[in-house]
Amino acid sequence: MESQKVNEEKNRQSLAREHEQLWQRDLPRGVRLAIDWDDADTYSGVFRSVRVETESVPPDREKALRAQAEALVQRVTFLPEKLALLELDKSQKTAVLRSALPFRNEKAVLFFEIWLTRGQEILFRRIRNENHKRRTVPFVLPWEISDRLIKELISILTF
Repeated sequence: MESQKVNEEKNRQSLAREHEQLWQRDLPRGVRLAIDWDDADTYSGVFRSVRVETESVPPDREKALRAQAEALVQRVTFLPEKLALLELDKSQKTAVLRSALPFRNEKAVLFFEIWLTRGQEILFRRIRNENHKRRTVPFVLPWEISDRLIKELISILTF
């Protein structure tokens, strides 16, 4: 029984590595992808965050930031919650997007959050806000959706 559990754990880790290797293999030059995993199975991955960064500097960061934020809202429509632009800070060169209609229960509010920084970095994660205390929490995405999300994040950051 113990060896079966060990084998199952190895298989889950192997699936996560396989997907990450595929994503890493297809990265454009100068782009980095960092995935913070919690778990994986045959059908899905459990993520804590996805970060995409590029070395290339957009000629007009303010314009690039706005275009990237708009592209995220328009193209990342396959998540359980639709995204909306919450803030565009020109002086800090950051944009924040969140779930337009977050999940609410009697204890907390949960939402997807994306930080765009300088037109060169995207950080995607799920936040739980309980009693005004925010923390990053794991989220589950089927492989098909995670593949699509990562491709879109890379494409939006590098267009």
